[in-house]
Amino acid sequence: MQLLLDTHALVWFLENDDRLTDNVLNAINKADNVFVSPVNVYEMAIKIKLGKSIGLNRPISDAIELSQQSGFDWKPLQKQHLMAYQSIPLFGHHRDSRSDASV
Repeated sequence: MQLLLDTHALVWFLENDDRLTDNVLNAINKADNVFVSPVNVYEMAIKIKLGKSIGLNRPISDAIELSQQSGFDWKPLQKQHLMAYQSIPLFGHHRDSRSDASV
């Protein structure tokens, strides 16, 4: 199984946050590959700059390092991803966080 984590799941995993459900934690631990995206870092940075608490208790650079130490694979953001972004539908929950749609 392969997983692509959204930003909150990534932060909650790195911070051992109780908001990460046992089901999600088990899926992460059992996955063959767990991927994260540069968009996760982009979303973290924006929310932190806006003063929104995302539960990250360390510098973003440390979170990146910890994610790599945890065995997560960073998927590069490529030109075709950016070009396809305009065709991704935005559902109700994406209106507040367009980063989720791009992940």
